[in-house]
Amino acid sequence: CVYNRGDNPEAWGGGKQYSDWLGLDAAEGSYRGATNDLLLGTAYLIYSAEIVVKAGRALGRDVSRYEEIARIARAKFTETYVGEDGMLTCDTQTAYVVALAFGIAPNAPKYAAHLAEKIKANGNKIQTGFIGTAYIMDALAENGYADVAYTLLLQTEFPSWLYSVRRGATTIWEHWDGLKPDGSMWSKDMNSFNHYAYGAVAGWMYGTMAGIRPDENAPGYENILIRPIPDARLDFVEASLETRRGLVKSGW
Repeated sequence: CVYNRGDNPEAWGGGKQYSDWLGLDAAEGSYRGATNDLLLGTAYLIYSAEIVVKAGRALGRDVSRYEEIARIARAKFTETYVGEDGMLTCDTQTAYVVALAFGIAPNAPKYAAHLAEKIKANGNKIQTGFIGTAYIMDALAENGYADVAYTLLLQTEFPSWLYSVRRGATTIWEHWDGLKPDGSMWSKDMNSFNHYAYGAVAGWMYGTMAGIRPDENAPGYENILIRPIPDARLDFVEASLETRRGLVKSGW
């Protein structure tokens, strides 16, 4: 990993106090997260190749080349990034999220449990950037930890979605720390306050909270899967979605 939060304030750089950045996984001023770039690149190669395989099969094409790419990449991922104990050599939330979300975790229950523990150890807070945030809620909910996903959703302390709401946000920020607790800005040159970076949580709200999902075997909402996962901390959920086949509603 590029950074390891650990207990060493010096690793954070920028002269900032360690306590100022509890919850983030990279140093002050960094434009890079803590997860190994090549681990992420290899995971995305697997994911992308397997999407092409699915599309090719649907179109009746020969996809043997892409099947081989995916097979080799999976073997290399395990060889390079999975240790003798079966766990990832890069111990970040994002690394485990991607392994779970892309179906390349050699032991999904163990990885999901470890991810949940990492979140709890971080004060029940998210510690992912653009890549991990897009998949963390599904990685948790689809592996038996929907309660932990709801905890992230309802978290109000920094970093969290509701932290920005409590700071006055009406749109999604580009950075968790776009506006810091002391009122200062993360950066003036790359700091949008209307940016979809962490907006994937909205998809999770429709797909898991309300449970509205398309069926991959009958796309375009020809078949609709209604599989909500409720949580007692919310009084109700209602959602509706306009599809090419009409309006879909779900609630509890």
